[in-house]
Amino acid sequence: MIIAKGAVHSPQVEIMPLISITEMSAKLHKSRATIHRWVKARKLLAPVYQNHRTIGWCPLKFEQWQLAQK
Repeated sequence: MIIAKGAVHSPQVEIMPLISITEMSAKLHKSRATIHRWVKARKLLAPVYQNHRTIGWCPLKFEQWQLAQK
């Protein structure tokens, strides 16, 4: 099977990088320990975990959380 060049268009998916704990700390003006306490107390949305380690927060969900806090 031969496919002409340019005949197949793959969808463009924009992947937003996760917000790291350091970035989250700067955005909220809180220490890493406070952020972890807030997550545990469910005052802050839960981050994405991999192998029991915090990877980061989804930017869109964080924006939604911020709007809900106002």
